[in-house]
Amino acid sequence: MDATDVGAMLESVPTGSPQTRPEAPAAEAGKRFSRRIPFIDGLRILAALAVLSAHFIHVNSHLWGPGTRVFVGVANITTYGRFGVDLFFLISGFVICMSGWNRTVGEFAVARFVRLYPIYWIAVLVTGLVMKLEPHVFGPTRFTDIVTNLTLFQRPLGVPNVDGVYWTLRCELQFYLLFAFLVWRGLTYRRVVVFCVLGLIASTMGVVANSRLVLEIVDPVYLPYFIGGIAFYLIYRFGPNLQLWLLVFGSWLLVQHTLLEAKGGRFDYTTWHPSHLTMLALMTLIYAVIAVAALHWTDWIRWRWLRPAGAMTYPLYLLHVGLGFPLIYVLSHGAMRHVNSWVLFALVTLTMLALAYVVQRWVEKPIATRMNAALKRTLANAGDPGDPGAPRVPAPRVASPDPNS
Repeated sequence: MDATDVGAMLESVPTGSPQTRPEAPAAEAGKRFSRRIPFIDGLRILAALAVLSAHFIHVNSHLWGPGTRVFVGVANITTYGRFGVDLFFLISGFVICMSGWNRTVGEFAVARFVRLYPIYWIAVLVTGLVMKLEPHVFGPTRFTDIVTNLTLFQRPLGVPNVDGVYWTLRCELQFYLLFAFLVWRGLTYRRVVVFCVLGLIASTMGVVANSRLVLEIVDPVYLPYFIGGIAFYLIYRFGPNLQLWLLVFGSWLLVQHTLLEAKGGRFDYTTWHPSHLTMLALMTLIYAVIAVAALHWTDWIRWRWLRPAGAMTYPLYLLHVGLGFPLIYVLSHGAMRHVNSWVLFALVTLTMLALAYVVQRWVEKPIATRMNAALKRTLANAGDPGDPGAPRVPAPRVASPDPNS
């Protein structure tokens, strides 16, 4: 099946019920979704803090002082904070679909590049430098590996991640590249629904194929999360119907399979022995909180601090291991070695939050703004008419067009 065949399928699939048609009046639709979603920003920072807690508390004891066993028992709970990544992936599917609506593929590519790369480059260089200065915390790191990591294609090139958290960015990039094809065709309700169906089928086929080439194009373990997020956005934009709830359910079914799969799934159960019932309950809760947002039940939330909190999530995620682990080691082995470990945990966490805010506000935002403007000028000069035949919904843009969307 080539691109022409897929494009024909996207054109020919029947439209859903009238209330879900992309041709719905723009003014009526605009009243429902023409704003940024503060609740989603709140979920972002919550997911980041969950991951941070899992990494800071569920680590080797030597980071918190020689011969100590801190956070015993609590670590068995905070280790489930790694499910913050699963929440990130669902949110990403939701937000990327929202961000891509009414954009050409060139505009979409610029937005994703500016969002993903500039702060990532800074994080790789800073983390690589810290790892060179603190090899006893992370182990030796080769300079060539640091340089290769700047491409974000280190995995297919057979190079290890400088920081272990970078694996999620590779999953994000794979999804961006797949979704870009759909943006090139033009986003409509039925095309996105077909994309979701094909995505769920491809995820199932990818598990069976077990081909490295297939896995580099379609990651069967994580694509269902993004598909679930897209389905939730369609519910948010066009209203719920059985078709979309079936897509959400299909996503959840594939996620729970890979979640509990002993080999080749989400986790390595040779080193971690969690409660399967707890894992299923957490995953179901994650889907439920996104559903709450998709159904507009959180539209009343308008807290202004949620937007900057959501914006600082990305630098917090990128830097919390590379800078947080050495900070824990230095404090717990230095002048603060006799301070209560919970106090140290709170101090390091607050330090990382403050650093993330500073980096986002005075480093990432200025760089992203300038780079976004420069790339858009280049795009305009080169000519980016998009697909003249693609339908254009005259509704206002769904999300803020800033680089953090």
